Amino acid sequence: MEADDVMAYISKQFLSESKIVLMSTDKDFLQLVDNRISVWSPTKKILYTPDKVKDEYGIPSKNLLTYRILDGDKSDNINGIRGAGLKTIIKHIPKIAEDDEFNAKDLLQFVNNSDSKIKLLENIKNSSNLIKRNYLLMQLSKVDIPNHTKRKITDSIRRDIPELVKYKLQTMIMKDKLHSNIQDFGSWVKEFLRLNHLKGLNRDGE
Repeated sequence: MEADDVMAYISKQFLSESKIVLMSTDKDFLQLVDNRISVWSPTKKILYTPDKVKDEYGIPSKNLLTYRILDGDKSDNINGIRGAGLKTIIKHIPKIAEDDEFNAKDLLQFVNNSDSKIKLLENIKNSSNLIKRNYLLMQLSKVDIPNHTKRKITDSIRRDIPELVKYKLQTMIMKDKLHSNIQDFGSWVKEFLRLNHLKGLNRDGE
């Protein structure tokens, strides 16, 4: 089970009424952004809200998955459609930039009903199987997780927060070779320990 599936399940299906911030550099999470879910990029130092996604991509977050399906994801070896750059997509498929939802099904209907000879539309029309495959691989709104895994996730969220032990935390960070990326490592660990003593967190997700 991949971490992004677990994060998406918790955000969309388990804690479905909680205010949530996901921390990730993975652009796939931006498809989940709405008035309840935001995404913090630790590299860009940007908090992605619906307005921020629209400002940066020119596409509402609810339609970002459709763009990602066309664009593909080289890091995961997911091929996209030839010629499907962001500006070209918005130019020839303007519905994707509108506020109404424009999903993969709408995309295929749009290109199949078009008599335009624009190369991008022709490429999409001839790649319907790729579009469907990419949707199944990249969508995070309704991830398919086995029931026994859901129970493990539920138990992890509902159980008491384990006590943070300084030497165990330091050992894990050193083992994963993360310490060199943390400025003033000693002060950072001390702050974590201080926060660990704060109690009374709302178990419903706040």
